[in-house]
Amino acid sequence: MEKNFVSQYNFWSVGQGLFVTMKFNDINVVYDCGSVQKKLVDRQVEKYVETLPADKKVNIIFISHFHEDHINGIFKLLECINKVDYVFIPYIPLPNRIYILMNLLKNLNYLRDNHVIRLVEFIFDPLSYIEENFSNKVGERVVVVIEGKEKRDDEGGDNISEKRGLNINRRAFFDEGSFEAGLANRIEVFDTGKKLYNSNYPISISEIEKGRPTKFIDIRCFNYIGIEDLRKMEEGLEEFKKEIIKITQGKKGKELVRRLLEERKMIKNLYEHLNKKIKCGNFNHTSLCVLINDNIKELAKKVQIHSLEKWNWCSGCCIEKIESINFYNKELFTTLLTGDINLKNKKIRNKLLSHFKLRQLSAMNSISEKEIDLFVVPHHGSKSSWSNEMLKYCDELCILLFPITCRCFARFGEFPSSDVRSELKKKYFRFSLI
Repeated sequence: MEKNFVSQYNFWSVGQGLFVTMKFNDINVVYDCGSVQKKLVDRQVEKYVETLPADKKVNIIFISHFHEDHINGIFKLLECINKVDYVFIPYIPLPNRIYILMNLLKNLNYLRDNHVIRLVEFIFDPLSYIEENFSNKVGERVVVVIEGKEKRDDEGGDNISEKRGLNINRRAFFDEGSFEAGLANRIEVFDTGKKLYNSNYPISISEIEKGRPTKFIDIRCFNYIGIEDLRKMEEGLEEFKKEIIKITQGKKGKELVRRLLEERKMIKNLYEHLNKKIKCGNFNHTSLCVLINDNIKELAKKVQIHSLEKWNWCSGCCIEKIESINFYNKELFTTLLTGDINLKNKKIRNKLLSHFKLRQLSAMNSISEKEIDLFVVPHHGSKSSWSNEMLKYCDELCILLFPITCRCFARFGEFPSSDVRSELKKKYFRFSLI
C-alpha cells in the first residue's frame, strides 16, 4: 500500500444543506452539494475545487435526492471541475419529481430566475439534462441506484434481472432520459489506488493488476424504491407520463417552467389521482443512502468540518461544533450518509439495515465490522425522520452530524430537533452541527 495514503472526510458548512467530500488517496468522492442558502454552497464549492489536484477531477458524485438544499450546488461543482467519472443518482419515478416541482414553483417570478429554471430542468429529466449540459464532464456513466438483490461476485451481470418482468433497461429511467446509464448499488476500491470496481457493473479508473488485490474501500448504496414498488407503479406511470408529455409539449428552459406554472392545477390533479391509485409515497423515501467501509489499518481517519468564514455564531441556541477529529487504531471505519430518508418509518429502516447488513451491538461477541463510526443524521436532524433504534448500530465513539450550520438557517421547523439532541445526550453520543 502506498505510504502517502490519505483517508479524509470533509463536511462543508453551507447553512441548511449538505456538502460532503471524501478523499481516499487519489480518489475523490462527493456526496450531495446543495443549500437553502445557495451563495454559501457555491462559495464552499470554490474552496473545495482549490484542494483538488491539477486535473480538477472528481471520481464519484452521489446525489441523495432532488431537494434544492441537496443539489443546487451541483451545477457550480460541475462547472468548476474538469471531469467526473461517475454520477450516482437514485431512481426517482416521474410523479415524485413532478410533486417536488409543484412545491418548488409558486409564481411567474421564477421565469426570471435562471437558477430555478436550470433546477426545474434537472429535476424534470435529470438524465437528459446531464447529457445536454455536462456530457463533456461526465467521463463514464450516470449510474441509477434502485433497491434490488445483490448478486454474488461470481455471478456477474446486472444486479437487476430483466427476467423479473420490469421494463427497465440500461437507460434506467424507463419513462424518460437517454443518457447511457447503469443500475448498480455497490462500488469497491482496491489497494492499487487506481481502480474502482463494481461486482455488477465494472467501474474502472485504470486497468486492474492481475489477480484480486486487497479491497480497502467498500461503498454500498441503498434506495428504498425497489423492483416490486415499480412493478406496481408501471401501468399508472405510463398513463401519467403521456399526460405530462401533452402538457409540457417537449419544452425546455424558461418555456418548460412557464408550461408547468400555467398548468399547475391540472398537474396537481393528475398527481393526486395517481397517488390514490398507486400510492406514490413520500418523496424522502427515495433518498440515496451510502455506507462506506474504510478498511485502511495503518493510518488515522481524519474528519474535518470546514466552517463558514466571518460567521458569528448565534449565542445560546447552537450546540458545540466539532472542528476536526482523528480516529486512530480503527481497523474498519464505517460512515453512513442518509440524505433525507425517513428512518422513523420501521419498514424503511429495517430494509436499510438489512441491505447494509448492520447488526446491533448487543448481538456481538467482539468488535464488529458493522458498527457505524460516522453518521450523518437524515433530514437535518428532523424529529419526523429519526429513530433512536439507529443508535443500537453505532459505535460508542460514533460522531453524529446534523446537516445544518446553525439553527437560525432552518427554513421550516426546528433543525436539529431538540428532542433528537436530548436523546443523544442521554445516551452520551457525540454530535455536532456541520
